Amino acid sequence: MTIAQAFIGELQHEAANTRKLFANLPDTLPDFKPHEKSMTFVRLISHVVELPTWVGVTMDFEGLDFAKMDYKPVFHTQKADLLAIFDKNIADAIDCLSRKSDADFMVNWTMRTGDMVHFVLPRGAVMRSMVYNHFVHHRAQITLYMRICGMRVVGMYGPSADEM
Repeated sequence: MTIAQAFIGELQHEAANTRKLFANLPDTLPDFKPHEKSMTFVRLISHVVELPTWVGVTMDFEGLDFAKMDYKPVFHTQKADLLAIFDKNIADAIDCLSRKSDADFMVNWTMRTGDMVHFVLPRGAVMRSMVYNHFVHHRAQITLYMRICGMRVVGMYGPSADEM
């Protein structure tokens, strides 16, 4: 098994769990945040939907410089829109990974803001930490938001309290 195949398998598993979670969202997302410093529900879910695009950013480029970006977040308030975009982003990520060799995962990748270097890691480590772990972390936050809003929460790695 190649490194790419292992990452693809994991991404497919986590994407299926995320889709299962998204299925319990209302058609229109609530304007909610649990704390003044927290992201809104819409922003958090929109961020999780966009995170699979980071696979291409990691694997197709040698780094990311925030000083050279003109990033504007997109907010998805309708469940149907976010599901369609999520599915496209996952498909694009799998396509990207399927074209990579084991050697591609060993190339160093740099995150910076101008001259300030935040980290330099092999792409495989960036995929694990900044992309996959980051994705799962924010998905867990979504389950908390859902619980606070009285929505049903499904289990990701076994049954949830709602499924018991």
